[in-house]
Amino acid sequence: MQVNILEAKNRLSSLIVAAEQDQEVIIARNGQPVAKIVKYSARVAAISFSVIAVISCQRLFRKRG
Repeated sequence: MQVNILEAKNRLSSLIVAAEQDQEVIIARNGQPVAKIVKYSARVAAISFSVIAVISCQRLFRKRG
């Protein structure tokens, strides 16, 4: 489902419930998708953090080297 920002603000609780039920929730500004509400997954969050950490380390060493 796609909703505009104002509608998302007013219906946030129900949109979170929809995301928990694996429904795709897209938030749009002027009809253009700008954000997505997705069900939280600890595994995905851990993988994302690991990828960010690796990229940050690569950038740090690239600047020094």
